[in-house]
Amino acid sequence: MTMDRVFFFSTCLVEHIYPDVGMDAVALLELCGYRCEVPPQQTCCGQPGYNSGATEASRAVAEHTLNVFSQEPLPIIVPSASCADMIKNHYPKLFLEGSPRHQQAIDLASRCFEFIDFIADKLPTSPPRDEPKNAMLHISCSARRGTKTYERWQQSLEYAFGAPAIEPEDAFECCGFGGTFSLKSPAISTVMAEDKCRGLMANGNETFYSGDCGCLMHLNSYAEKQALPIRGKHIITTLAERLGVANAK
Repeated sequence: MTMDRVFFFSTCLVEHIYPDVGMDAVALLELCGYRCEVPPQQTCCGQPGYNSGATEASRAVAEHTLNVFSQEPLPIIVPSASCADMIKNHYPKLFLEGSPRHQQAIDLASRCFEFIDFIADKLPTSPPRDEPKNAMLHISCSARRGTKTYERWQQSLEYAFGAPAIEPEDAFECCGFGGTFSLKSPAISTVMAEDKCRGLMANGNETFYSGDCGCLMHLNSYAEKQALPIRGKHIITTLAERLGVANAK
């Protein structure tokens, strides 16, 4: 069987905090008929600097990413809505309109896909399921307002569990991570994490699901420190488990 090739942009948090999510993502792509190319030269997408106003530094990172992923016109699959949002919606803003770099950024943006959005309609039609259940879903700000791929997250959880996903009452509020925001304003970030965890624990939930490692890292760290029973799990790993291709079995 011939497998279509795609680039896999692994992201900093997958590389250093959640490597199993990256392995599960590759396994899912292979299950759906894709062969992943993971350029070893790839680095951060540049979002932390961009969000902090360090435009020149983030432009330099973006230029490096353009060089790495423009060698072949392959789709770029990103297991993070925040990083995908940076590449799709903000890279073109970093370069002078009409310049070669600007056109290159537009091309890269057109080939960039948030992972769950890309794969949701390519998964096998009948995953093994237990009894249907409503899964608690945390949609990141980037998925809701940046890539606007949140409906695919909902669709993927319904695919996995056989019932519509549910969201907490404060679904539209940020979890408090926001990249460098959590470092600049830790007291505010902590209160936001507390509010979000309390909302996710409504009705006795002990597990929630999300598609952004930043939110998972932030909320899981807060819950662990405060000895709360709630823990978050990546949608990618959930899908991989349901389909029998998860890295940690």
